[in-house]
Amino acid sequence: MKFLAWLIFVAVGLLTVVLAVANRGPVTFSLDPLPLAFDLPLYAVILASVFVGLLIGAGAMWLRDGKVRRLARQRRREAAKLEKELRAVREEPALPAPASRTGAAG
Repeated sequence: MKFLAWLIFVAVGLLTVVLAVANRGPVTFSLDPLPLAFDLPLYAVILASVFVGLLIGAGAMWLRDGKVRRLARQRRREAAKLEKELRAVREEPALPAPASRTGAAG
């Protein structure tokens, strides 16, 4: 499994290098309402767009999974509390068994 992860990582790296070499031409990047304009290589615009998309997706997942994280924290606290109670019960001295009243009459 680790080999497959490295193989994918190397393939993505090679594709990134090929993308950068093939798209070196300058493009004008501007934010229309603002008077900002930059001449950047096309690969920089593409990679920056992918990076921003990844950040937005990660942020959306983090917000969506907030309920799951909160539930996990509650369950961890509950499990710790129950383990503490269990240790306390196990450490209590055992009570003597009650004497049997079913003696033989005779």
